[in-house]
Amino acid sequence: MKETTHDYFSKMMNAIIKSEEEDNESPYTDGETAAYTAYSESDYLKSSEFEVAKLPKLNGMANFIKTLRKADVDSIAVTDTSPNFVAYLHKFTECGCTIETLCTVHRAVKDNPKSDIDQDFKGIRIKL
Repeated sequence: MKETTHDYFSKMMNAIIKSEEEDNESPYTDGETAAYTAYSESDYLKSSEFEVAKLPKLNGMANFIKTLRKADVDSIAVTDTSPNFVAYLHKFTECGCTIETLCTVHRAVKDNPKSDIDQDFKGIRIKL
């Protein structure tokens, strides 16, 4: 991942920690938080590309996409298997994204990220 992406999400993490220490609500919307969570998991599991295993609620998609763009993310690999995934694809296109291609994400197993055994996950690459 790009350094600018790491920097952007590091600043978000610091703001979240600060708000928790001060017993304040998160300064971020659900969509923004979902973008941070996707970054965090993708980084922790050493995904072969920016993976989104869990999309936000449909009403949070615009903020989700906006946050990823601010973080200088060019494309994502969506591996979410939500039953209303087609609605998400439409939401991506409504927000100006392009559905690029089918892809495979190679990453550590979620239950054991330090394992030497990696797995492949089928997804769809979306250009933001």
